[in-house]
Amino acid sequence: LDEKIETKEIDKAPISSTGDNSFMGIGVVALSQQLQAQLERKDGMSGVKVTKVSVKSPAAGKLRKGDILIEINQEAIVSPKDFIEKMKKAKASGEPILVLLLRRGQPVFYTLD
Repeated sequence: LDEKIETKEIDKAPISSTGDNSFMGIGVVALSQQLQAQLERKDGMSGVKVTKVSVKSPAAGKLRKGDILIEINQEAIVSPKDFIEKMKKAKASGEPILVLLLRRGQPVFYTLD
């Protein structure tokens, strides 16, 4: 992640209107075509945009609305459905879940218990 993604473009990019999906109190939507193209051009990655984080979620205080989730346990996220599948698999393992996200164009790692 040598190149930075412009914060203004991430914050202002529209979210996709394909619907909202959530798991463990984390709501996500598909990235807009504009933002998806920007991520692929800059870093060859994809992801989903966080729309909400429940105060009772294990992600509360870590993930924020507007974050771009890139990986769950070092596996790329390509869609909201993929996010839910990977989160279910990770939760079933009983181990802490490693999450990679972009916040203001910078990579951030968190573990969710």
